[in-house]
Amino acid sequence: MAAKGPCLLWLFLLFTCMTVRTEADHDFEYFQKHHVDFPKPGTWNDDVYCRMILYKRCIGFGLEWTYIIHATEEQLKAICTVDGKRLTGAYRNLTPLPLASCYDTNNDYAFHGESLTGIFEVQCKDGLPVTFLKFIK
Repeated sequence: MAAKGPCLLWLFLLFTCMTVRTEADHDFEYFQKHHVDFPKPGTWNDDVYCRMILYKRCIGFGLEWTYIIHATEEQLKAICTVDGKRLTGAYRNLTPLPLASCYDTNNDYAFHGESLTGIFEVQCKDGLPVTFLKFIK
């Protein structure tokens, strides 16, 4: 006997709820593509690393500075909750995290890099970092 009426509705709603992604999830994936690389490959110097990661992901073009964070997904999510300091419209990580500063001061796409460990600010949505705002120190 085939399921009818309310049973089909419940199956449809269950399937829909399982496949729906929130806007925050999409924004977090975008944030990860543009600002996260974990773990960082240890064999490249900083200049080569910045060129490779930015060209591979097609990011950073037209920007003077791009920051790539070398942290786990759990560490990033913690910035927006237990391990972050809430500011007006932003969160700041309390524990310094490793990151790469990639810059193109001549706008010639010959990126240069520098490894850093520091504090930065992100914008969060639904407990997820979605925008890198600035490097602090």
